[in-house]
Amino acid sequence: MQEILQQIIQLLTQTGAQSSFTVKEWLNDWYKTYKEPYRKTSTLNQLRERMDKSIIPVIGGMKLTELTGLEIQSLLNNIQASNLRTKVASVLRDSLDRAVKNRLILFNPFDSVEIPVHHRTHYRPLEFAEQNILLRDESDRVKNSVMWFLLCTGMRIGEFLALDFEKDILSATSEIQVTKNMNVQTGEITTPKTSNGIRRIPFTPRLTGHICRLQKYTASGKKFGYAMLRSYFVRKYKRCNIEGANLYSMRHTFITLCHLAEIPPKYVQYWAGHSDINLTLNTYTHILRKGSSPFFEYIKGLKQTII
Repeated sequence: MQEILQQIIQLLTQTGAQSSFTVKEWLNDWYKTYKEPYRKTSTLNQLRERMDKSIIPVIGGMKLTELTGLEIQSLLNNIQASNLRTKVASVLRDSLDRAVKNRLILFNPFDSVEIPVHHRTHYRPLEFAEQNILLRDESDRVKNSVMWFLLCTGMRIGEFLALDFEKDILSATSEIQVTKNMNVQTGEITTPKTSNGIRRIPFTPRLTGHICRLQKYTASGKKFGYAMLRSYFVRKYKRCNIEGANLYSMRHTFITLCHLAEIPPKYVQYWAGHSDINLTLNTYTHILRKGSSPFFEYIKGLKQTII
């Protein structure tokens, strides 16, 4: 018993010696020591922004040893955007856990905090009728080829924007290699977050003409931008009286069409670059009304290349 009391006194003494640490000072140390050496620049920029805009202005001046769950709960309750609230909570939980391990505080005040569940935005696919309507609108042949490319590969928009149409189109094997991703907010090109993002997606001769058009467009020195494509497809959907769809709908449509064509899920998971097959099946696979489209016929042709 005496030995336990001595250990507690020693721990309290060690903690007291560090009581001059403020939340801001600890966050900056935690960032430099545990995050900066191991994370990509784009990830670090997002982390730094959460710290500087959402945490430090509110509780940064408090002593680390005086921070309570009530202050953290109040901070999180005042963040309206659920996605941001979840990410800020993750920063606080992780940094305070590390503070406990470094014996700067006796326990993590985050343990008493309740975080509302963040519901991920689920994008919808394009119905067969909508796919056919989009094809009838040929206001821009190059952008039409972008639509074909996205609907027939399921690539993320950032992956498409990062493509080198000369090096990443492997004509000899009829594959598209995906090795990079563009941050649509900053324009920074990095490697995918996980190894699953590095992959090869097959294509059939039906897509070749569209690929050639995109190669010619980029070879002339022109580039695609996220704002450009987003604006174009907003207008295109409006012209076609399609509501609730966006750029991400094309990825969801591709995965859903693969499911309807009865392509084995493991192939679809690989083409989509997902690490978890449940994400492919439960989040990106949808039910479509009965019908058909040239895109569905393409996917059925794609199935013949693997089976």
